[in-house]
Amino acid sequence: MKDLLNKVLSNIIDDDLAKEIVELEEKLDSFGSDFLDKLPARKLIEYGKAKGRIQRQEAKEEYSKMTQRELEIKHLRSFQPAANHVIGLTLGDELLLKAKERKEEKFTFFWATKSPFSQWHKCNFMGERIFRTPDYLDKFKKEISFSSAEQFMMYHKCLLSLNFDAAQEVLLTRDPKKQKKIGRSIKMTEEILETWNIFSPYVIYEGNKAKFTQNEDLKQALFATKGTTLVEAAPNDKTWGIGLAEDDPRAQNRETWQGKNLLGEILTKIRMEIIGEY
Repeated sequence: MKDLLNKVLSNIIDDDLAKEIVELEEKLDSFGSDFLDKLPARKLIEYGKAKGRIQRQEAKEEYSKMTQRELEIKHLRSFQPAANHVIGLTLGDELLLKAKERKEEKFTFFWATKSPFSQWHKCNFMGERIFRTPDYLDKFKKEISFSSAEQFMMYHKCLLSLNFDAAQEVLLTRDPKKQKKIGRSIKMTEEILETWNIFSPYVIYEGNKAKFTQNEDLKQALFATKGTTLVEAAPNDKTWGIGLAEDDPRAQNRETWQGKNLLGEILTKIRMEIIGEY
């Protein structure tokens, strides 16, 4: 260790020298802390950069031996541990907290498919996958044509579940009812379901942001709701809607809603971002 330490202190840590340190770190349990604690900050930075280059090269060599499908599976699986390390508030938590701060709130209710705010409302927009692929997956098409926000949502749900056949089925039909049926039919492990619950609001946000910014008529319909909170009056949906019909007296008071109204809050957020005010 002493000879290696002198070598490191007297030379720039290139990749070859860094490999020696990495190999010893892997072989000897106590080597890393004992050795690295003796290095000055400047040398630790050199080592960190060199180690990063080595790891990227190793990853590149590993990826070169894998098929594109194997690579995509590896990438999508990385979202599962990522969901367990979400720091702070999720998008859903953030939206609900901000919504409770509004005073003298007015509402714009929607639910029917004919409403431009419905996930099932048919339109055309180009969407980039929210589960964005890194450079080693650049052969995959990054922008896809979608016919509804529901299609965008169910496509991503199938992807996260690693059900590529179902994802393709979702893209092949323009019927939102069929898209939802396909998305509901896929089997999700408990871990994947927990991951989807965390990331799905981000998927809904991205899909609707593309939908309303790429269709002028829909954007103007969204602008017309200025000064109100959009509310999905879906009687059977307590996550994306309020769990109540529009004509239910309880729908007029946020405190008596039976659901979170996440879809409505997401649409309200998108409108506020575009026009710069509530």
